[in-house]
Amino acid sequence: ESAELNAFLARSTPELEEALHRNLGTTAFDNHDVSWEDERDVATCLHSLRHRAALPPNTPASVLESCTAVSWNATGSVVAAAYGPLDRNDWESSESVLCTWSVMRRQLDPSRADHTLQLPCCLVSLAFHRVEPDLLAGGGFNGDVMLFRLGAAGGEALACKSSLTEYTHAWPVLQLAWTHTPQLGHVLTSLSSDGRLLVWSPANRLAAPVMGCRVAPRAQAAAEREPFGSGKAPLAGGASLAFSPVDPSTFVVGFEAGQLLKCGLHANEARSSESPPAEQLYGSPASLLYQPHSGPVYGVAFSPFHRHVFLSVSTDASARLFSLLSPQPLLVTEPSAAPLYSCSWSPARPSVFAVGGADGQLHVYDLRRSRGKPELALKVTGDGSAVYAVAFNPAEPSLIATADGQGIVKIWRLSRALSSMAPREQEA
Repeated sequence: ESAELNAFLARSTPELEEALHRNLGTTAFDNHDVSWEDERDVATCLHSLRHRAALPPNTPASVLESCTAVSWNATGSVVAAAYGPLDRNDWESSESVLCTWSVMRRQLDPSRADHTLQLPCCLVSLAFHRVEPDLLAGGGFNGDVMLFRLGAAGGEALACKSSLTEYTHAWPVLQLAWTHTPQLGHVLTSLSSDGRLLVWSPANRLAAPVMGCRVAPRAQAAAEREPFGSGKAPLAGGASLAFSPVDPSTFVVGFEAGQLLKCGLHANEARSSESPPAEQLYGSPASLLYQPHSGPVYGVAFSPFHRHVFLSVSTDASARLFSLLSPQPLLVTEPSAAPLYSCSWSPARPSVFAVGGADGQLHVYDLRRSRGKPELALKVTGDGSAVYAVAFNPAEPSLIATADGQGIVKIWRLSRALSSMAPREQEA
């Protein structure tokens, strides 16, 4: 038998080697994507986080009714959530609670946050620093901008907050975002429903904004310099904000009236040794107006992979892909008939993004598979309450966090097919 086997190998080996050498130059399988998972539309809920332990003294239990914002820190190990009563008319006087969980910790207790902080105003936006994992920014319904140092010595997490002046926000701070400038390094930007975008430096402990602008189309901006209430133009309320990952001075703003604007942080920049009136100081940085939504734009996100591509979602139930260079959308899709409140782009897959809606669903798209319908639809809430915030983990791309109207933060693990880049995907 051994002799027969040796004879067979002697005859077959040259032919096999010749075939292997020919295959080295073939292009037959260049676009073939091997997936070792049959189930792409599967996601696992790893954690349902809701602080149920004792709250600080005199804190009403109602503050945990709804989760208003969620954010991951730079290392992806901590998730922060802001809580407040979304179904009330007294946001400005309502209290709220900030909670954080170290989700990678073995002893994670979903019902007990690692840190809790009672706040006298409703917290509506959060943003962790891009580099410093313990620095967290918060925006209040009363216009306050706050910085928190998690784990600070002495237990005093609130490091500093802004003061109310004619140059700061007096309306809800609906969006926060960190960016970088050559002169100031990492800075915090805040967008309010008063139409102002302000730039803050942690170095001056939020004593005053270091820059600012009024985000509105140029024609509106001129009219809005009139005193509020004059009736000559409506107030342009900013609702969402995203900065380009390639050019940190370029950003897109979504408005409560449905408009989308491309803006430049240093457009119309002027310096003064005096203190001019705020309406003269804050000019419009707008450079391009995109095709508007027919409802408020509550979510905007830039692609981490394509320098000109961004995503917007609106209460008109549509998610739209735009190029920075064109006012017309590249793609319009409606995952359901429900309004959309939030969106997030995968840090690992150029063609994957997620949107959260008022029907309690999380929709995950994979544009390589389908441009018209989501690859995955997750029922996040049992009672159909809204998904208000969605955020991919920046360090572990298979994890995505949702914050909903039941007051629960859920951590989901997506399938490998939705969280690992396919061959040549970035070239598409």
